[in-house]
Amino acid sequence: MADDTTGTGSWALTHEAPPREHGVEETAAAPAARTRRRIQVNEPLVIVGQVPVVEFVTDADNDHVADATGSVARFARVGLWDNAFGAGGALLNNAAEATNFVGADSRRFYVRVRDRGASGQVRVYWKTVYPNRRDKDAPARGYVTCVETAAGSGIFVSKALMLVTDGADAVQRTHNGLTGDAGGLRARDEPDHRLRRVNVFTHVVAEYRPNPRGTVFRQQIPVFQRNPESRKKLPLQIFVLRRVAGGQPVTAFNTIWRSDLRVIRQTYARLGIWVHTVNVAGTPNSRVVRDGIDSLVEMDPPAGINVGNLSVADEKTLSNTAASMLSTVRLFYVGAFASGNGGEASPDSAIAASPDPAGNMPLAGNAYVARAVVGPYAAAHEIGHLLIDKSRLVVSSGHYVAPAGAAGTLRPDTRNLMSPAALPLRETATAPKRLWDNDDADAYNQHQRILVRPSRFLRNW
Repeated sequence: MADDTTGTGSWALTHEAPPREHGVEETAAAPAARTRRRIQVNEPLVIVGQVPVVEFVTDADNDHVADATGSVARFARVGLWDNAFGAGGALLNNAAEATNFVGADSRRFYVRVRDRGASGQVRVYWKTVYPNRRDKDAPARGYVTCVETAAGSGIFVSKALMLVTDGADAVQRTHNGLTGDAGGLRARDEPDHRLRRVNVFTHVVAEYRPNPRGTVFRQQIPVFQRNPESRKKLPLQIFVLRRVAGGQPVTAFNTIWRSDLRVIRQTYARLGIWVHTVNVAGTPNSRVVRDGIDSLVEMDPPAGINVGNLSVADEKTLSNTAASMLSTVRLFYVGAFASGNGGEASPDSAIAASPDPAGNMPLAGNAYVARAVVGPYAAAHEIGHLLIDKSRLVVSSGHYVAPAGAAGTLRPDTRNLMSPAALPLRETATAPKRLWDNDDADAYNQHQRILVRPSRFLRNW
């Protein structure tokens, strides 16, 4: 038999089915007779339609249980942590699914097994892989328990599972959702840990082996819908100013490659967006610096600019000097701002509402970061201003404001990437790095503004 990769259960016996172990016996007749060969396969007869099936499913009725009627998932998406927090921004990590950050996530999914030959519970190994099937996140003990929905049903479902994009999220302990002595928090690399790490290119895999030496039944689905294609691309130009003409850069390049660009990619991968760097000739007194597939432009400050005390007028001069590409975000690393801010951005709505929209147009689509005084989330935050383009006319000044009541508790300011508060210097699972597909207090939905409106900076896949 071949492994089921479709999840349809449409199986047939094949004569070339491999034996389990010591299952092939060959005998020959007497030399004078015509040679005959007999192959004996010690494999139980499989009835078509009753072989085990493993599949990914959703919670169609949103009751926090994937039962026998749960809809089969054709793709998975990255978790949003959109029902993840309680009083004071504490992470909800309880046994009950409705008060568990994985179990309540709007993008959760489940594993379901159909196996008439099993009872009680079964285990399924799950992991994530690249398109070439090389492992992305494959813990050695990455099994999840699937419990039978009703005695004798032969249908087994897991607790909710979730995909994440960064290391801080991936190591967050999760309650396994089980009851009694089996219940409790599980760490990464322990069975029933409910998180796996992905990017926009990966797939999710579930493998079920009814017997230790038996056939592996496998299911694989992509991360984000591929047909029709739902993923987007975001080209990004990066400029790093030198402190003085011919001098040292204001930010170490490794800080950008290993921290900021990584965080930018992980942040927007949650929305199905691939961020890739681009550059174009034309910036004077500059050079292109590369790191693998990525590039940035190191440039002298234009005459008259103090990179350690940058004003809005300086930003305009800088914008007019650096080469640009149509509808492409430009990210500038500077020394410090005259305003005292750690970062600044010029979304289209702010330019349109300025006293001189035409004169300020070169600023549109630019983000600026003083990396010496901010942490790894600052660049992603400033880019967020450009993509969401929340009007500067509202009281929140372009930032996220939590809605009133329970929704605001679940999705607080302190956990959103566009929080008006100072961003932390350390990466954690509870850092302000989330973007939610829900209205905030100003009736702005971050996902809708970026993907549905959509932002002019996005490209089709």
